Amino acid sequence: TGRQLKVDSWAKGSSTSGFVTRIVQKDGSDCHVGGKSLWTARDAKRGITGRLREWLACAGASLDADPRIFLEQSDTVGLAPHLRTMGFSLQLLVDYRTSGDDVEGLLQVNVVPGWTVRKKADLVQLSDRFDNQAVLRERTAMGVAVSLKAVGAFPRFDALKALHLFVDCIVLLFLPLYLMQIIILFCMGDNSKIYRCARALKVDIYRE
Repeated sequence: TGRQLKVDSWAKGSSTSGFVTRIVQKDGSDCHVGGKSLWTARDAKRGITGRLREWLACAGASLDADPRIFLEQSDTVGLAPHLRTMGFSLQLLVDYRTSGDDVEGLLQVNVVPGWTVRKKADLVQLSDRFDNQAVLRERTAMGVAVSLKAVGAFPRFDALKALHLFVDCIVLLFLPLYLMQIIILFCMGDNSKIYRCARALKVDIYRE
């Protein structure tokens, strides 16, 4: 738990002073990692760094926690008694939100228990004392798999879409007029014939 876990922020290298990353718990309250819960673009220039136990605390967990409390009852078969003895996935979800010219990223941490196994094999060459024999050494370790997912949307003005919206509104405003003309000219029997004749009649005021 003393090792540092680093998360590269979207604001890394950004000159936007209004970009901040807020680390929150599941209930929306602030969670402190690296001594603070609010990281500005300048603070996160080299990534957001904190101890593993701090990230786990934001998810309401610890290395000694029972993995069964994070899963459904039907998925608890074959699990170890503690997270530290089986490994797990640490999922970081960042939800970007805009407020005027400022951008805020809400970072939430989730723990997903699962056997995270890493095996390593080394071929060790012994000295002449052992007739230059080779020994195969295998090591199995449980660890933490970190994943990052970003969601959210940044609204912006689109001139082409605005033009399409304006044209569609004009068309919809004239639609009742066209519909009424069709009803009057073709759907009212003899009265429609009179209206059609009156509409087709050409009047020249200079000849009358």
